[in-house]
Amino acid sequence: MDNIKNILIVEDHRIVSRGLQYLISQNFLSCVVNEVVSLEKMQLILPAGNFTHLILDLTLGDYNAMEALPGIIEQYPLLKILIYSMASEGVYARKILEAGTSGFLSKSADEKEILRALEIFLTGGVYMSETLKSIRYEETQNICYKAFLRLSVNELRVLGLILKGNKTKAIAVELCVKPQTIATYKTRIFNKLGTDNLFDIKKLADLYNIHLM
Repeated sequence: MDNIKNILIVEDHRIVSRGLQYLISQNFLSCVVNEVVSLEKMQLILPAGNFTHLILDLTLGDYNAMEALPGIIEQYPLLKILIYSMASEGVYARKILEAGTSGFLSKSADEKEILRALEIFLTGGVYMSETLKSIRYEETQNICYKAFLRLSVNELRVLGLILKGNKTKAIAVELCVKPQTIATYKTRIFNKLGTDNLFDIKKLADLYNIHLM
């Protein structure tokens, strides 16, 4: 019984919720599915339902689920939440994920994608569409590249010597400064690049074809 997934679907279009119920029942074992049509009814059933998973539409007739989401997450921190909505993925998906949910699934997704999302969701993962993954990857690349641009000339020089395997004292001698100064540069470099792992920094430099002196 410990492996039973107790799922609540909050959706005000019966045909949509029944379709989800059918897909879950036909493709996933040990799932019990309930449905309600509003946030008000959800708030009544959640406390006593021992639900493990919540599939929630953002646009319901009684309330804006986006506004209610932080309170749901705070009140039920162990509840896995998948947003299933016609709302714009580009506008809402990242906000949904940052709030602490387990994914954003567009209602425009085909059956294959819905099943992939449910598989990830019901096995404890975080679902992202390939489109969203691509957007997040490009954003990450831009952030990392811009981090290198924030390094000063001296910081770039020190980083280049560090990546060549030089120790702090040797770098200080080469640059005619005190070891404490090099230590300060290292701290600034790591803070700006968001890591103190030299292997990761080397990979990032190679990725962006950044040649350090």
